[in-house]
Parts: sequence; C-alpha cells; structure tokens
Amino acid sequence: ADSGVVGAAMLGRGEFAFLVAQTARGTLLNPAPKEFAAAAHTANLQPAPDGGGYCIDGLCTEELVPESTFLSMSTTRRRLATGVGSAGDGSFEAAANWCARCVGGICDSAPVPGARYWRLGADCDSHPSGCSCQPMLSAEAFSIVVWALVIASLLAPLLFGWLLKRRARKQQEAHALPHVGVGAANNGPPQ
Repeated sequence: ADSGVVGAAMLGRGEFAFLVAQTARGTLLNPAPKEFAAAAHTANLQPAPDGGGYCIDGLCTEELVPESTFLSMSTTRRRLATGVGSAGDGSFEAAANWCARCVGGICDSAPVPGARYWRLGADCDSHPSGCSCQPMLSAEAFSIVVWALVIASLLAPLLFGWLLKRRARKQQEAHALPHVGVGAANNGPPQ
C-alpha cells in the first residue's frame, strides 16, 4: 500500500514537471504588445504563401510598402478574405501568441504592410530559421524534457518498487536468523 502511494506521488511529480515544461514552452520572451492582437485581426493577417509567418493579406515583401500602394494592391482580397483565426480558434485573441517584430528598438503595435509576423507554435517549429519568436524553452529542449519525464515516470516507480522489495527481503532474512546470546559464544560447540 505504501509503495502505491509513493508511486502515485512520483507520477504526480512527473505531471507537474510536464506542466512546468509546457508553460515554459508556451511563454514568449519577446511577446507582441497587447494592442497587436486586435490590430492583427482587423489587418487580416494571412499565412505567407512561401510558408512561414503571416503578412497582411498574405503579401510578404520584407520591405516597407507605402500604405497607399499596398491598399490599392489588396483591397479586393481584403474584402473576400476571412482571416486566420476569425473562426474563433483563439489565434487572434491572445497577444502572447504573436511574437514582437522590432526594428531599431521600436516594436510594431499593429501589422505593417509587407512585414512578416510569427506566432509561437507549429508555424515557428516548422520554420525555425526564419521565426523571430524567442520561447522560454525551445522545441528541441521541450522534446528532451518530455522524453526524460516519460522515462522517469515509468522507471522511477519500477525502480522504487524493486528497492522496496529488496529491503523487505533483507529484513525478513535478518528476522529469520537465530539470535545468538552473549554467553553462547564462549561455551563452544554444542554437544
């Protein structure tokens, strides 16, 4: 019964460690400003056609485009596009999902035409070289932590159970040996 309680505690420790690792994986060191999420929704950020990141209407030029030129290029598309996350999947609701894009020490508080923006998650994991997100725990480190937790959660209770059984066996052997009194050692062999 005691080993079951200890085993459950060990599994609980593994669950808590996974929660900590998952929280660290989802925490950005460079989150976008709070007002960026609402601005991103109204700007209609779409996945970049070349893969990786999001741009206004999906048009990524990586250079600043004058607002008037950009609007004339994309007015029709903007009316027809529904936008990533507009179906209520939560992608635009939290600014913490978006990574800050800073140029010259000034971070964008709203999407800029032609600029590429990144969200933490599968988008960054599939394009790590282009992603500007800085999570507290990288995808590679998270993978290592999860595997270590799986191994520890499986092996620790098994090892602990084996050690408890070994200790119990040694205690039983110690109680099974005949106790020799102090004076019996001086009397010699029995006759």
